[in-house]
Amino acid sequence: MKTFKQFFEVSRPALAKQIADTDANLNPGTSSKDVRVQPVGNYNPNNFVHNIKSSGLELVRIAKPGEDGSTSGQLLTYIVKDESGREYSVVLGKGTGSSTRDEDYAIADLREQLAELISNSGQDYINLQIDDKVYSVSGIESTKGNPKSDFHFTYNEQPQVYISHKAGRSAKDYQQYGGTTCRAGDEVCSHPEILSFVKRLQKLFPKGLQSGTSVYRPIKDEYLKQLAIFGNNYGEEFGVDNVNALYQGKMNIVKNGRGYTLTANHFVYNGDLPTEPEYQPVLFGRYNPSRGGYHGIPALRTMIMPIAKISSTTKKI
Repeated sequence: MKTFKQFFEVSRPALAKQIADTDANLNPGTSSKDVRVQPVGNYNPNNFVHNIKSSGLELVRIAKPGEDGSTSGQLLTYIVKDESGREYSVVLGKGTGSSTRDEDYAIADLREQLAELISNSGQDYINLQIDDKVYSVSGIESTKGNPKSDFHFTYNEQPQVYISHKAGRSAKDYQQYGGTTCRAGDEVCSHPEILSFVKRLQKLFPKGLQSGTSVYRPIKDEYLKQLAIFGNNYGEEFGVDNVNALYQGKMNIVKNGRGYTLTANHFVYNGDLPTEPEYQPVLFGRYNPSRGGYHGIPALRTMIMPIAKISSTTKKI
């Protein structure tokens, strides 16, 4: 008889294939800790629960990052049961549309919270305090395009509060704060610290980076940090590229005096900077042959990210 470990290691890829076979835009993935399925093509992640059930598995519950049973710091974990009663953790991996999937989950969860609070208030809105300002809000909408804001609270369908959201539970779960090219804004790409960093990279790697190479440099100017965290219109009126705040992970609307406030495991209000050492923004460059290169340097990708993301082999320049 096979041990449980042997059964699990045989059945994990089999279960991934079993789910993937329900849709041409799903492929079995690989993972050492869960059943991983990769979306491809135009797969709609909202169909995933249907695909799990169509594969003959029972969906027991869905664990959000940080909750019991979760195996991912960024994505939902679907706890499923097979015909024999064994339970497995299933994760829909990164793929087409994954850049907005975490925000979609966050928005849906907040909408449910807001709707319940409004229903119990006897009004068509609640008062939401963000930092030292109070806003009347009645809805939540995803921010269109690719600005710094991921979603915004509304009142009478008009934007009131702009939020940048990061998935996960720690600084290591971040992808980045922002970019360094002019796509991130002229204020960023023309900043003296960016130009100095790029000049150093060009001197060190005129022919491009080698596989496994990564470098970083601390950022001195607080204004550059603010631009990366809150958007390239930082210092102007709040908007899609100057957000009111950045939040990470599960967000909750909680009672605060006569109104409410928005909380999460980590958040930073506009005008502030992270106080935790691991969240400090740094300039970072790494080998990435899939990109055409950044700043005229082949096989390079650059970004501004939390210092916790650098590895033991990352060289300070």
